[in-house]
Amino acid sequence: WKIHVWAMSEAKKDSKNSKDSKESKGSELKLKQAEWSHLKVGKTIYVREKKAEILQLEWPLIFWSFEGSRVEKHRSFEFDKKMFKVDIGEATEKKAHPGLLAEPLVKKLKGINNEEIEIDDITAKHTLEIRDCTASSITILEPIHGVNLVNCEGVCVVFDTIGSCDVVKCKNSHIFCLKECTLFDVQSSVSCVISIENKLRNSIIISTMKSSGITVETYQNLSTEIVEALKDGEEIQGDQTYEIPASNGEDAPTTEHRTKWGGSSFVSTKVEDLDDDDGGTAEVEAAAEAKLEAETEAKEEDSKKSAEDELFGFE
Repeated sequence: WKIHVWAMSEAKKDSKNSKDSKESKGSELKLKQAEWSHLKVGKTIYVREKKAEILQLEWPLIFWSFEGSRVEKHRSFEFDKKMFKVDIGEATEKKAHPGLLAEPLVKKLKGINNEEIEIDDITAKHTLEIRDCTASSITILEPIHGVNLVNCEGVCVVFDTIGSCDVVKCKNSHIFCLKECTLFDVQSSVSCVISIENKLRNSIIISTMKSSGITVETYQNLSTEIVEALKDGEEIQGDQTYEIPASNGEDAPTTEHRTKWGGSSFVSTKVEDLDDDDGGTAEVEAAAEAKLEAETEAKEEDSKKSAEDELFGFE
């Protein structure tokens, strides 16, 4: 009788396990390439098949943190799109989410050499992509969505008002912002200069990855006349020059620096970047997590001690 009951019990277990297995297989994720219209702050996304939460969206940048991690990461959705995927069951919506900026129109300028060009047939809905250009000057005086400078050398870009500027795989190039740009995202670039007016210092963020010799210059007033004089080789003293720490050396292969105005000077802080192929990322992220945990524990301990001191009348 005991053997019979045991056999029935085991049969039930096998049946349950088989059912669980089928349910598990049925609930397996089916991932597909993410599109900008799929994205929404707070929504789940898979970065190289690893689950993450979207923290912020600012075309073309997407900010996220992995499940169980408090470390914020970001990449350009335009240049690194293939690494982002969504669950096919959640990606059925074709229209952009309310409040999400639509992916902008793109106007392309490619392969010019030793030319001076002023872009005028462009609108605030456009991003201007400048690719594979050398020894040239491009001026955009109309407000536009953004500028992407890709694989250029010795190029000067002057713009008035944009949302963000991406600089990717560029050398010896100079970017002048006359009025407004909230974010510069610099990747795999060498010896480039970003010039802005003093009034932009408090609102601008400069992100650099795998780059060196990236310099920020500030001026009291930055007009088209001053820019032309600087382009002609005249020496005009700016208010401040700050070189962002390199993020492409052997000691920092996966480092991102975010540079902000610190009150009297620019300040760069390190942020871990996701690039498993570069090696060392897991160790860097683990160290960052350990540091965050230690800081949290220290704060909790200080708070507990302060409460005890107050309870017992210590000062």
